[in-house]
Amino acid sequence: MEKSIYRLALPAMAGCLIMVSACTGAGKRHSVAEGTSVSSPSDSVSEAVAVGNMQSFATDSVVSSDSLTLAGSRATAKIVGLYPSAGNSALVDSVRSWIGRRLSYANMFNGKPMFTPTPGELQDGKILVKMVTDSLMEASRIDFGEFVKDSISVNYEFDIRFKPTFESDSLITYTYSGYGYYGGAHGGSTALSQTFNRNSGVALTYANSFIPSGRSELIGLIKEELWNQYFKEDFESSGERGGGTLRDALLINPDTLPLPVCPPDFRSDGVVFLYQQYEIACYAAGMPSCLISYEALEPLMTPEVKKLVP
Repeated sequence: MEKSIYRLALPAMAGCLIMVSACTGAGKRHSVAEGTSVSSPSDSVSEAVAVGNMQSFATDSVVSSDSLTLAGSRATAKIVGLYPSAGNSALVDSVRSWIGRRLSYANMFNGKPMFTPTPGELQDGKILVKMVTDSLMEASRIDFGEFVKDSISVNYEFDIRFKPTFESDSLITYTYSGYGYYGGAHGGSTALSQTFNRNSGVALTYANSFIPSGRSELIGLIKEELWNQYFKEDFESSGERGGGTLRDALLINPDTLPLPVCPPDFRSDGVVFLYQQYEIACYAAGMPSCLISYEALEPLMTPEVKKLVP
């Protein structure tokens, strides 16, 4: 079935418009941290790989680009990534599956995927990224054909990148960034990541990384560090009387702050907690995030994950 990018993006665009109308003077910094949600091979976390016995993990560089011009409208797309090519089969298969799922949504965080990659297509990253550019160009062609009726011309732009950004003896973290512009005042960005158990290939989530009884304490730490690391400086430098509070920075009530829809992003010095554009704050705030040290999180972690962290 033919899919229009414009129609696929409508739910997200509508949500953006609603939230933009409620924007306040939040900070304008954009986070470099990334996170995403993904289904894992199982809900349990296996033992860590022994220190000094790191299994090899090789990647191939994959690139795909394309462009389309139709009746005054133009679309360009470029995808650049490092695709798993060799290593522990459980890990390689898990990472490939995650990348394939993310690519099926292109620059969008959720919504309706453009395609569902087959096991065979997941074996070849070059085939996979070409599927994405082909799908983006076809969907753009459909949109542009509709715009001609109303004498509308627009420019679409897509930029997608993915690569491993952290590796230890027991963990590997992949990041994915997507940008899409459909005309208008600005484009939309997605910054995602997923950490995997290097031995089992299991994706680390909130459910298998943190004990349920520590959920409220975990959210409390996130609220504290979001303010201290991400928002406080901007509010204080603005000269606002009293410096503001987290309540002033968010579109939601901080008393009901949820965990990010993206899972925890494990790094060398702690865990990054990232919120997407518009998830809790307005567009001007970027992607609010904070890094919390392993020392602070250790009492809240599951026994299995404690064995995996640096």
